[in-house]
Amino acid sequence: MVTQVHALKRLRPRVMLLLDHDKTALDSFHELDLSALQEGAPDELEEDSLTVKCGLPAGAYGIQPSELFLD
Repeated sequence: MVTQVHALKRLRPRVMLLLDHDKTALDSFHELDLSALQEGAPDELEEDSLTVKCGLPAGAYGIQPSELFLD
């Protein structure tokens, strides 16, 4: 879930990771600033591997922002 958009790097926002790669809810949420990723990061965090590809409609994957106190 996008929590902050950077003016110059709109496709590399600050995001809150809510689901794992299987779309299963994480036990605890993690915040990640995609604009701060650098080359040479671990393979799962390579600079080109994490970008916003598209938006999802409200309620996608059963996530309700109002229930998470993030909206």
